[in-house]
Amino acid sequence: MKSKGLQFLVTHHISWLQLLGFLFSNIIGLFIISLGVQLYQDLSALFYKEDSLAGNEYLVVTKKVHSLSTIGSVLGVGSYKRFSAGEIEQLTQLKGVKRVGAFQTARYQVIASISRSYGAEGMASLLSFESIPDSFLDITPSEWSFDPNAPSIPIIVPKDFLTLYNFSMAESQGLPQLSESIIQQIPIDFQLVGDNGRVLYLKGRVVGFTQRINAFIVPEPFLQWSNEQLSHNQEQAPSRLMIEVKPSELPTTTLAIRESGYEIAGDAQKSSQIIYLFRIALSVVLFIGLLISLLAFFLLMLSVYLIMVKNRERIQTLYLIGYTPKEVGRTYTSLIWGINLIAWIAVIVALLLVRYAYTSYWEVLNTSAFNGLSVLFTLVFVLLFSVLQTIFLRRKLISYWH
Repeated sequence: MKSKGLQFLVTHHISWLQLLGFLFSNIIGLFIISLGVQLYQDLSALFYKEDSLAGNEYLVVTKKVHSLSTIGSVLGVGSYKRFSAGEIEQLTQLKGVKRVGAFQTARYQVIASISRSYGAEGMASLLSFESIPDSFLDITPSEWSFDPNAPSIPIIVPKDFLTLYNFSMAESQGLPQLSESIIQQIPIDFQLVGDNGRVLYLKGRVVGFTQRINAFIVPEPFLQWSNEQLSHNQEQAPSRLMIEVKPSELPTTTLAIRESGYEIAGDAQKSSQIIYLFRIALSVVLFIGLLISLLAFFLLMLSVYLIMVKNRERIQTLYLIGYTPKEVGRTYTSLIWGINLIAWIAVIVALLLVRYAYTSYWEVLNTSAFNGLSVLFTLVFVLLFSVLQTIFLRRKLISYWH
C-alpha cells in the first residue's frame, strides 16, 4: 500500500518531456567530456610520450647574429657569440629541458673532392666538420667509428643538402641526380689544412643522412684527434647547442629560450604551436562538455523541484500518516540515480563506438591502448552529480517535514 502511494506521488505531475530533455542534455555533456579525456589519452601517445611517434623534441640554439657579430668576426673577436659554461647551465635548468649537448667545430679547413670517375668533371668543395654527442643523433650507422691507426672519415649529411643538390644544383649544372644509396658508395677525398701548416689527406664516405641536424657531422673522437693534429689553438666554447626537451613542455621551454635572447633553428616553433593549439582545443572541448553537464544538472534539479512543489500538499499528507522524509525521498532518489545511470551507460557505449571508428583510421599514430580512464572519469562525475542532487533533495524534503 505504501509503495503504491509513493509510486502515485512520483508519477503524478511529472513532466516526462522535461526528464527526457535532462537525459539528452546529460548524455551530450558527459559524452563530450569523456571524448575529450579519451582523445587526450590517445593523442598523448603522439605528443607527449618519449617512445611515441613524436618523441622528444630537439632544439638547435644559437646566439643572434647582428652587426657586432660581423665586426667581431672581422677583428677575430667572437667570444661573445659563444656560450659560456654559466649560460649552458642556465639553459639546463629551464623547465622541460632534459639535457644539453654542445656542437664542436673543426679548427681547420676542409676540402672535399670526388674523382673524375664519379663525376663528369670531378667536383670539389669547402666544407666544415662538426660533432655532437652520439646520443643526440637521430641515426647511428654501423660504420660510425674512428680508428687513428687507420684514419677514415665517416660522415652524416643533412637530407636537405641532398635535396638541394638533386633539385637545384644538379638540374642547373647538368649534373646527375644521386640517391642516398649511390652517395654512400662514392669514396670522397678530404684535404684537411691546419693552421699549424700541416696537411692531412684522408679518405671518407657518407654513412647516413640526418633530418635533425643541418650540418656535416663526424664522430667526436675523429674531430678531437684531427683538431689536435692540425690546430695549435685551444678548444673554444661552443657557438651552437642542441637541447632535448620534453614534448609536453615544448611551448614553455621555447618561449623561455627566446626570452633569453637566443635563436632556435628548424621547425620547433611550429611544433610548439601545434601542441599549444592542441591544448587549447582540448580545454575548449572539456569546458563545453562541463558546461552542458552543469546545465543538465540544474535542469534535473529544476524538474525535481517543480514536481515537489506541485506535490507539496501530498508530501505533507504522507508525513502526517506516518511516512518519513527518508521513505518519501527514496522514490525521488531512485529516479535521479536511474536517469544518471542510463546517461552514463549510453555515453560509454557511444564513446567505445566513436573510439573504434577513429582508431581504425589513426593506426599510424600508434594510439595508446584503452585503459578505461575516461570511463572511470565519467563515472566519478556521474556519482558526484548524483550525490549532490540527492543531498539537495533530502534537504528540501526535510524542510517540508518541519
